[in-house]
Amino acid sequence: MTIETGIQNSGLGLVLIFTYFDGLGGMAIITAWWGIWHLISGMTIASLWKSKA
Repeated sequence: MTIETGIQNSGLGLVLIFTYFDGLGGMAIITAWWGIWHLISGMTIASLWKSKA
């Protein structure tokens, strides 16, 4: 659930940036990193929960 929500929010952010802000580089990079961060943190939490179960 964490990964799915984060990816959807990151995807929406990128769509908004490319639609309304002409794909400004800094904004796009921050939003893309936000998506990568959600993948990393979601996988870390999932692996921690798996090892404790």
